[in-house]
Amino acid sequence: MGTIDFRAIRPYLPAALLLGFAFALTFVLGPLAGSLAASPYLAQFAPFVRAVAPLLVAVGLLHMLWVSWQLWRAERGLGLLCDACSGPLGFERVGRASRGGAYRKCRCCARNVNHRPYEGL
Repeated sequence: MGTIDFRAIRPYLPAALLLGFAFALTFVLGPLAGSLAASPYLAQFAPFVRAVAPLLVAVGLLHMLWVSWQLWRAERGLGLLCDACSGPLGFERVGRASRGGAYRKCRCCARNVNHRPYEGL
């Protein structure tokens, strides 16, 4: 993969969404937490706003580290790689027997790779 292109950006999208949601909870709903606590109907959501945002940031950063490690391994040719883009393959999924059986989805180009090429590894 050598250079950063869109295929390298795609695996980071879930982490970016988690960090964006944490940003929204912190800076948009954070100032409203006091008024949420005062409301009898929304008082139960005030601790949620303060506690979930740091958890989302932590999970987002861990996901970014994991994706970076996978892309680093793929760039060096380690692990199971996609035939089309040389990106890392995801977990094995159960597939229909009429279509070749189990497969893995490439994390970069979203191509389905049949289990036969990597089965003997």
